[in-house]
Amino acid sequence: MQTITTDRQQRINALIQGEVARRDKEALEALLSSPDGRWFLMRLFDRCRLNAEIFTGNSATFRNEGMRKVAIMYQEDIAAMGLEAIKLKQLAELEYIKAQQEAIKLMEQED
Repeated sequence: MQTITTDRQQRINALIQGEVARRDKEALEALLSSPDGRWFLMRLFDRCRLNAEIFTGNSATFRNEGMRKVAIMYQEDIAAMGLEAIKLKQLAELEYIKAQQEAIKLMEQED
């Protein structure tokens, strides 16, 4: 009887994990399909220190690496979605760089 319960529970868990994966993919697709969503993704990557130095020489390194791991997981999820998602991520990066360049120009004009 224990095996039947365990098998049933494993099937339920697999169904739940499949549904979560499907919803995660749909959410990422929605995020990447809008300028606001792409902006949010780039800010998330920045805040998670995806492309920044994380080694501090003290225990803060572990916190930084944990945050970075979250960004890496989302980056891997996007890559697994295929070429179109990768292109949208690249568009997000270009839009983000452009916004940063515009901010620099505004600061220079202020000086």
